[in-house]
Amino acid sequence: MTGVVIRLGDADKTENELLKVLGTILSNKKSVNDKIEIMKEYDLPLTQTVERKVGNMYSLADIIAEEAAEEAKEKREEETML
Repeated sequence: MTGVVIRLGDADKTENELLKVLGTILSNKKSVNDKIEIMKEYDLPLTQTVERKVGNMYSLADIIAEEAAEEAKEKREEETML
């Protein structure tokens, strides 16, 4: 697996329009409604498919966070046993 990390900062505080949109859409702290609103604000294509995918991204962020927490817990348990 290949991963890329981009530090977008706080979408609410940036004046850069692109970073604001990306920061909102990719945020795991923003609601699906917030993401859809920013897409409307910037006239991004918004079909039912896109709305569904935005919702899926939100769920995916939760899943990734849960998996990372579980991996961290397992690592701590392994280190404790040593």
